[in-house]
Amino acid sequence: MNSAAPSESPKDNAPLTAPIVRVPRRRWGRWILIALCGLYVSGAVGGWLVLRYAGKQREVRFLDVALLRWQEVRRSVAAQQFTRARAEVEAKDFRAAHMLFNSALRRDPGNLTGRLAAADFFQKLGATDLEIEVLEAGLALSPDEPKLVQRLFALLTSTGRDQHALNLLRQNYGAGFAGRAQADWLQVYEIVATRNVRGPAEALQLLQKNPRLRDATTTAAVIAPILWDGGEAAAAIDLLGKFISAESALPAAYATLASWQEAAGRVDDAVRTAEAASQRFPHEVGSQVLLVETLSLRPAYASRWSQQVGFFLHTFRGDPAALHLLARAAGRRGWLELAWTLYEIGATHDAGASQLALYYADALAFRARFADTWQVLADIEKQSAAAPLAFVVQLRQRQVMTAAALDNQENVREYARRLAEQVRGDAGSFELCRRLFTKLNIALAAAEFSPEAERRSPAAKNLADLPAPSPVDTPVAENGGS
Repeated sequence: MNSAAPSESPKDNAPLTAPIVRVPRRRWGRWILIALCGLYVSGAVGGWLVLRYAGKQREVRFLDVALLRWQEVRRSVAAQQFTRARAEVEAKDFRAAHMLFNSALRRDPGNLTGRLAAADFFQKLGATDLEIEVLEAGLALSPDEPKLVQRLFALLTSTGRDQHALNLLRQNYGAGFAGRAQADWLQVYEIVATRNVRGPAEALQLLQKNPRLRDATTTAAVIAPILWDGGEAAAAIDLLGKFISAESALPAAYATLASWQEAAGRVDDAVRTAEAASQRFPHEVGSQVLLVETLSLRPAYASRWSQQVGFFLHTFRGDPAALHLLARAAGRRGWLELAWTLYEIGATHDAGASQLALYYADALAFRARFADTWQVLADIEKQSAAAPLAFVVQLRQRQVMTAAALDNQENVREYARRLAEQVRGDAGSFELCRRLFTKLNIALAAAEFSPEAERRSPAAKNLADLPAPSPVDTPVAENGGS
């Protein structure tokens, strides 16, 4: 008897599947929270390691990073370093100050006060490239900060770096300045740089596109020279006069105005400007020198001139910088006796006698005693073997100009070549020398500073390598002249 096969239920035919485990929502949230915490901690650890070891920020602790306090810690440390850097400057430990300023700026690049202090430090050292670097980095962070805009572009346009100024304006601000907080100053420095690179005609064209700048007193001290160089003497004098009346003008603005009034034949106005400066800045040396200069313009003021010179020597005799300012004026005006007296004072008191001798040479040149000037310059060089570059540049420029006055083309070319070799590493100084000799129409000298000039063999080291162009009879150490 055949037995029937057991019957299969529907459940037996169903596919085998794992049971579904339902995780409560609270557990999902917990796991996500744990994962996020792990990511946060690992990120904090990574950031701390980068700051501590790669960035050498040893003062930053892990908790500072974890609690997002690391920027506050860096600013605090930077503030301490800025303070220490200023103290090192006072102590004349310039290397330590340099390191502290650099470290502080890395920690807190947005500290404007500290950045300007670092720029002041590099300016004091004469490190113009480093000063520009510090200001330029600040401008990249704060392109509308007025102190950075005015200081950086004033520096660039006064040190022969005008093309760099134009490039920087295009790089940071594009094709126009509309809507910028410092639009007026940006336009002003574009005009100044254009004047220096392409000439006053193009600068005036730019100024015509911004006519309100012609009458704005806030920018008048910069715009007025553009008008003067462009041949608009009356407009320049009027604008600068308004600036002096309306703004807190510095003594330099008075000096510029007085020089323009003198050049325009308005001598009495020049004297009044100098008197106003002297009264407004009674303890400022430059204002007192300006009064000495303007009083010399009329014979009727001769007694006042003598009194002012006597007052100056009595008041500032112990101030080397004051003596140098007066000596510079004496050289510029051809006051041989006064220039010699100041040289003797400087030599007696060890107050920069070589620089004072240069001003005495200027007085000789003013009197057209070029052979004597040449000999004085030769004596100065013999006594200035270790002089700083800034002094050497002044000496070389005078040697070139004196050789040109003596029509000694060989010496013009030689001393221009020596000067070019000595400033070739400083693009700003190189360009300023080119402009000077171009303005003086000394073509042979200007050619040594042209982009096409080829590098020649190293220059001779001493004036003795070349013959003196003519006999001399007034050596610097023997006779003051009159």
